[in-house]
Amino acid sequence: MDKQQETKITRITIRIDNVYSKLEFPDFMTRDAINTIKSWVKEDLSYRPKDYMYMPQYRNRRWDGFISLFDWHSCKFLTGLVPIVQTCLKNHYIKCAIIDERIAPEPKRNSIKLNGIEPRDYQIESTRAAVQRVRGILDMGTGAGKTEVACAIIQYLGLPTLFIVNKKALLFQTKERFEKRLGVEVSVFGDGKYEIGEITVASVQSLKKHLPSIKNYLNNYFQVVFVDECHNVSNNSYLKVLNQCNAYYRFGLSGTPLDRTDNANLYIVGAFGPVIYKVSSSELIEDGILVTPKIFFVPSGEYGGAMSTYEFTQCRKWQDVYYNGIVINRNRNELITHMVEHLLTDWGRKNVLVLIREIEHGRILQEKFEKELMISVPFVHGSTNKDELKSYLNQFKKGKLPILIASTILDEGIDLPNISSIVLACGGESTIRSIQRIGRGIRKTEGKEDVVVIDFIDDYHYILKRHSQKRMRTCKREPNFEVHDIGEKIKKEVSVREKRHYGR
Repeated sequence: MDKQQETKITRITIRIDNVYSKLEFPDFMTRDAINTIKSWVKEDLSYRPKDYMYMPQYRNRRWDGFISLFDWHSCKFLTGLVPIVQTCLKNHYIKCAIIDERIAPEPKRNSIKLNGIEPRDYQIESTRAAVQRVRGILDMGTGAGKTEVACAIIQYLGLPTLFIVNKKALLFQTKERFEKRLGVEVSVFGDGKYEIGEITVASVQSLKKHLPSIKNYLNNYFQVVFVDECHNVSNNSYLKVLNQCNAYYRFGLSGTPLDRTDNANLYIVGAFGPVIYKVSSSELIEDGILVTPKIFFVPSGEYGGAMSTYEFTQCRKWQDVYYNGIVINRNRNELITHMVEHLLTDWGRKNVLVLIREIEHGRILQEKFEKELMISVPFVHGSTNKDELKSYLNQFKKGKLPILIASTILDEGIDLPNISSIVLACGGESTIRSIQRIGRGIRKTEGKEDVVVIDFIDDYHYILKRHSQKRMRTCKREPNFEVHDIGEKIKKEVSVREKRHYGR
């Protein structure tokens, strides 16, 4: 019997557990046939990360550029990838048998009564999908109420639950939301508090740091695990924690879960399984649950984005291009200042959230705003004291702060429903972050009909221009996002004096 014939008539066993599953081959199968099947599976469970060709290992020919989620020797792979493996075997005419060794805990099946709100139809549907499918990704656009859905699932199951966040700013906000909706005490693991309870909200960083001391809880106590903003799961910290967590129910929450451009989606699917429910921000806008974002792209090069010196245009490293073209670009920062003032005065916006990436950029804009607009402007970032952060966010929510500068700590999870306008000063190419940042402002509140978003076309360097165009395409793909190029409009509105101020 040749290798091809052998593989066609062979039945392979897939043994399933909570974290890992395993291929098992019959004793009579030859090593060559086994290796052939393993190579097929490995190929389907491999990807090349972004910019792999620039990595030293690849350039020195010590690595082929592929990362595989299939262990060749143990034949193990993440359980969420079982459907992909099944499809791979089927495509090669190989039958497989499933042995599921997971022990399902008995859910309490409590009625869902979230204090203060009546769950919307799509939230009930997503809850039902989760408890029926046991594991999977809930793809819910920003503003869909992912936290409320998590509360509904937790309440229905009534099992020990671990809810993982990736920023300390979200720890206590999530704790407060859970306690408000569920009416029970919620423990926090992180930021100096290390408690384990029936419902525990934990930072992934703290879990990783204290992994040896909490391994028993991860292995034997928690029956349900959630990961908020699960598109981050390919991060090493998440993998170390999740690979130790033996929870039967496993859910990923995100508005952009499988938008990774480097095929690291395999990690996300491996950890949780496929998307089991999806509702987009555009759908919720159409239904009137969220407000319409009106996104205006301003060509910063029109106002002396003029970092167009020879030295700058010859920059090839992304870090150098970003620093010179975004962070310390005096003319672009002048334009940002003008747009913030324009939003508050001419457009009558109540408040402006200015999002940046680099701390230095935030400091530069803070100084410029306070000097030229003559008002106090707070700047919040990863090192901001939690009480100070909470105070600033509350003031901003209540309309007591017209301008707030924030780093990427507000990209995910932070709830600021009263935002009337956002200035995306940060640039970058990430489609995930673009949608998340816009999503900060589309929650509906009384009297709020839309949110104005200002972004920039940085057309004075080919890398920045390419990134700008990518952000614009991302926004245009969303059916209910309004996207405008206001280069001509701004040209007419900016006075001769202001133009001179920008270097013209």
